[in-house]
Amino acid sequence: MRTTDALSRFSPSLMRLWTLLLALPLCLSSIGPAQAQSFHYAENCVSNVDNATVLLPSSANLILPDGTSLAPSDTLALRNADGDCAGYGAWSGNDLAVAASGPAIISEAPSGYQDGAPLTFEVYDVSDDRVVNVGGRVAYASCDNVDVATCQDDGTYANGAFFVLDALNASALPVELTDLTAAREDRRVRLEWATAQETNNAGFEVQHRLADESATAWTTIQFVDGAGTTSTPTSYTLKTDPLEVGAHEFRLQQIDQDGSTSLSTTVTVEMTLDEAYRLSPVAPNPVQSEARLSITVRKTQNVTVSMYNVLGQRVATLYDRTLSANQKQDIRIPVQNQSSGSYFLRIEGKTFTDTQRLSVVQ
Repeated sequence: MRTTDALSRFSPSLMRLWTLLLALPLCLSSIGPAQAQSFHYAENCVSNVDNATVLLPSSANLILPDGTSLAPSDTLALRNADGDCAGYGAWSGNDLAVAASGPAIISEAPSGYQDGAPLTFEVYDVSDDRVVNVGGRVAYASCDNVDVATCQDDGTYANGAFFVLDALNASALPVELTDLTAAREDRRVRLEWATAQETNNAGFEVQHRLADESATAWTTIQFVDGAGTTSTPTSYTLKTDPLEVGAHEFRLQQIDQDGSTSLSTTVTVEMTLDEAYRLSPVAPNPVQSEARLSITVRKTQNVTVSMYNVLGQRVATLYDRTLSANQKQDIRIPVQNQSSGSYFLRIEGKTFTDTQRLSVVQ
């Protein structure tokens, strides 16, 4: 029976797949770099070596780990364990075939994939000018539905193998994470989370930021090792350092051993004062040009900060306005026009009064 007769027993989509495979050399020769890409795949990617083929059909679920979709002009690249580019292609919204490079000579140290090495993916997102590490978080179409003798669906490199992606970001996460919770403990926050199971889990970056409009950058406050691979539920706990008054946001970035990542939901904790007010020591002290202090109040009220000399004469009013509850206020204390000696700072609100001593040295 001729090949075309055998293929006629399959669906039109598989006929189309076989036609695409026959045209693959032409497809691969026409692959070029994505527009405006910052990573020069064309110059740095391996070429002229033994190849496998990775097909991204337009029907695949091409969602990145952060939930965004692969978009036209984005570049999908294959990188090996050493970080070398081993194949790339620019996505246009149509079927895309990418050559995954391996060693040209077995005895030669390759810069592509070794036989049996897992295929790992990254995407250069043109619109946001960023690289998204997908790693091995992909799903392949079953070879039962692909009439190609060299089809593989395990994602391990082999010369001449043919892979068809079913989903760029596999929905079955390697780590099944329960909800992240956060609770105040005095001036600290206790974070708790658990996993129902883990597969190749390197660990978690615990990330933090202040929950106000100006705070947009997340910072990692600690890395917590994962359990690797386990089917047993695992619990995790972390207590933060003392935190300032205000709203604080926390989240987890889970990292697989292949480098791919996923984010948890965000939790917010409001740190409020238990006492009527909180006042930092004035610093530096002694001072030559300018000192500072900060004040936070539990209830909204008018607050004044005045500076007096040893004769009880007020020499400056440093602050006199309404201060909102649980909002830290930094106060500047310029002393360039004051003579050397001792001074007193009087901090007064509706519910409190405090005094601090300040030495000026000119």
